[in-house]
Amino acid sequence: MTYNVENLFDTKDDMGKDDKAFLPASFKKNAYHKGHCRGIEVKKWRDECLYLDWSEVAKAKKISNIAKVVSSYDSDGADIVAFQEIENINVLKDLFKALKPFGYLDFVLLEGKDYRGIDSAIISKFPIKQSKLHFIKFSPGFPTKDTRPILETQIDLSGKILRVYSVHFPAPFLDSVMRNDAFNSLESLLNSHDDPAVAMGDFNVTSEEE
Repeated sequence: MTYNVENLFDTKDDMGKDDKAFLPASFKKNAYHKGHCRGIEVKKWRDECLYLDWSEVAKAKKISNIAKVVSSYDSDGADIVAFQEIENINVLKDLFKALKPFGYLDFVLLEGKDYRGIDSAIISKFPIKQSKLHFIKFSPGFPTKDTRPILETQIDLSGKILRVYSVHFPAPFLDSVMRNDAFNSLESLLNSHDDPAVAMGDFNVTSEEE
């Protein structure tokens, strides 16, 4: 199963990350915060930065809703779930706690370089033996600040290794060349070994590109 949870953040302002939209309203009243938000060009994102009350209650409700969706699959959830747009390991632990009653026993998130701080993650009912990030080599001249690496995990299925690749490819508003580069990187990874493998995630392919 793959699930882009669309901005699962904690409620703290992490240094070096542009996560100011996802803070409690009480943290958004100062002039510095308002000035930062007003510099955002896209109205929807600007309004989120100014007015969204991302409290512990809001975060908990989102986690509960995600857990309901995941656990509804086949009565107690898919064996392996690839997530996209999770901020960090701390909020992943909160999600894992909500899913643990359904038989999940392992999880992984490795920090990439996305400027907002969103990452890919895996939660599994089987042990995760190894994990690593593969940064995509994009063609010269393309921006990389809001791109994510490919997360590879090696999962132990009763003594046999399954390699799972969780991907979150460049957004549709970016040039299709970047998504082609990402697919080429993924293809190289899949061809680099003989283990059974699956790639899943948000490929961000539009109908015009299919």
